[in-house]
Amino acid sequence: MASSNKFRRGGDEQSGGPRLSRRSLLKAGGAVTLAAGALSGRPARGDAPADPKSGLEGLDELGAKRESYWQQDGAYFVQKNVDVSKVDQGIIRARVNGVWRDFAIRELDSAYFDFNMKMRKRMLGYMMGMSKLEMYNDAHNAAVGTYGSNRGDSSMIVNVAFKGMGWVPKPDQIEARIQELQGSYTADMMKKVQILTAGYNDPGLWDRRWLGSLELYTTRDFETHTFLNQMVNPVSTLCTLADQSYEFRTIARLIHPGDPGLTAMEKNVVTYINFAHDFFHGGPNPSTLVVHNIGVMYYIVEEFDNSPWGATPTAGGKQRVPPP
Repeated sequence: MASSNKFRRGGDEQSGGPRLSRRSLLKAGGAVTLAAGALSGRPARGDAPADPKSGLEGLDELGAKRESYWQQDGAYFVQKNVDVSKVDQGIIRARVNGVWRDFAIRELDSAYFDFNMKMRKRMLGYMMGMSKLEMYNDAHNAAVGTYGSNRGDSSMIVNVAFKGMGWVPKPDQIEARIQELQGSYTADMMKKVQILTAGYNDPGLWDRRWLGSLELYTTRDFETHTFLNQMVNPVSTLCTLADQSYEFRTIARLIHPGDPGLTAMEKNVVTYINFAHDFFHGGPNPSTLVVHNIGVMYYIVEEFDNSPWGATPTAGGKQRVPPP
């Protein structure tokens, strides 16, 4: 039975599963969660559906002991609410509010891709004295909204944090790019900027199905709100800010480099994201690149244009991916 766009649910058409609306990735179950109280109820465990009257997974009450995700005496963690077994089929599976669902993986469109690449090249040019510095937040940073858990130091479970975001090469090109970064790690900044700019001039290099990031601060003894939320509920909304603004509804796949269950692709991705970060910003070992940070793959499900009216043809929060 056909339904209007107002109530359309977007997700995976291929699997025939339910579709999420524009607001539902960040707000799925939000009316229940926020109205009923984020800290009330008993946390859902395993694959059992969460009781809508008891809130989300997390803490029963402020200060209560929560689940540990770490294994082998804290050597690594395993994210159990994301299933990547169907990624090659264009599907990412995730347990959202205690229920497993399939989401179609989308590609970011040229509107954001071209705009972002232009800003990145402009920033590199400024560093080398070749261009004027302009607003460039959108090229690298995104505010990441998450919900679902509680670290024990707040009465709420919704969190927003700015995270550095970067493009990841396609699977058939990522190993060559890793080797290129390794071979030039000790080069001067001019050479590094040339390598980065060459990459941004090659649109065919990048996989537009996800954005890569690092979870820089989480350790066994200190876990960020973002990390805890994503370990309970991987739904994450990314929002960028510049003269154009874009919003992405995503499923976050957290990758600990020590997890023995990573796929070959995930090992390459966490290696690349670490190397790309340290290649530009520096790392713990001044003579070599080291895989030492937690990686995050933000699988794209939906894209919206939140630019101010008149800035772009689809400004004002219109959906761009999938096309409305």
